[in-house]
Amino acid sequence: MKFHPRVAPIKAAVFPLVDKDGMPEVAEKLADELRLSRGDTYAALAERLRDRHQLAIRILPREVLPDAVRRLDLHARQVQLNEMLDPASRTFQLAIQVALLEFRDAIGAIAAMLAGAVGMVGGGFLSARIRRLEWTLGVAMTVSGMLMLVVAVLPVGATVAMLLIMAAGLGSGLAGPSRDMLIRKATPVGATGRVYGTVYSGLDVGLAVAAPIFGWLLDHGQPAGIFVGAALAWFLATAAAVSVGRRVSSS
Repeated sequence: MKFHPRVAPIKAAVFPLVDKDGMPEVAEKLADELRLSRGDTYAALAERLRDRHQLAIRILPREVLPDAVRRLDLHARQVQLNEMLDPASRTFQLAIQVALLEFRDAIGAIAAMLAGAVGMVGGGFLSARIRRLEWTLGVAMTVSGMLMLVVAVLPVGATVAMLLIMAAGLGSGLAGPSRDMLIRKATPVGATGRVYGTVYSGLDVGLAVAAPIFGWLLDHGQPAGIFVGAALAWFLATAAAVSVGRRVSSS
C-alpha cells in the first residue's frame, strides 16, 4: 500500500539484516537521525540524554528485559528500553529518565519532606517510651547524615538516591519530637519562653543562612555540596543533643 507522507502512520523503518557486527547499534543510530530530522519528542529526549548525560538509547529484546520496560545501565552508558514498548511509550519512558536524572534533587527534597512528616508521627510515639532522648535524637540524625554523605559521594542511581533521601527525611522526622522533649527537660523553671524563643530563632537563622549558600552551590554545579552540608549540620546537631542530654541526666 502507498500512503501520502502526511497521512502515513509510519514514515520510515530501519531493519538491520543481521543481529551482529554492530548492526543493531548502527540501525538505532540511523533511526535516531531520522527521528531528529522530523523534530519529534523522542529524538529531542534522545539528543538531550546524549549531550547532557552521555547516554545512548538501546532497544533490547523482551528476553533481555523480561520484567522491566526501562533500565539505566551506567556501566554501558545506556538507557535501555524494552522492544515491546510502542513509540509513545518509549517517548514517555525517556521523559521519565530525563526527569530522574535532571530533577533528582527536587524529587528527593519532596520525598524527604513527606518521609519527614511520617517520621514525625512515629517519633512522637517513640519519645514517649524512651528515657534517654538524646540517644534517639543522636542515632536518628547520625544515620540521616551518613545517608546524605552516601548520596553526595557515591555514584548511586536516581532511584536509589531518592530512596536514601527519603530515609534521611524519615530519620529527621523521628528526631523532631525527641528534640522538643529534650529541650523541655533542659529548660529551667520559668525560662520556657526564653529557651524556646532562642532555639527556634536559631533554626530560622540557620535556614536563612543555608539557603543562599546551597543556592550558590547549585548555581556553580556543585549539588553534592548540599548533601555534604546537610550531613555536617546533622552531625553537629547530634553532638549538641548528646551534650545537652548528659547535662540533663547529671542534674
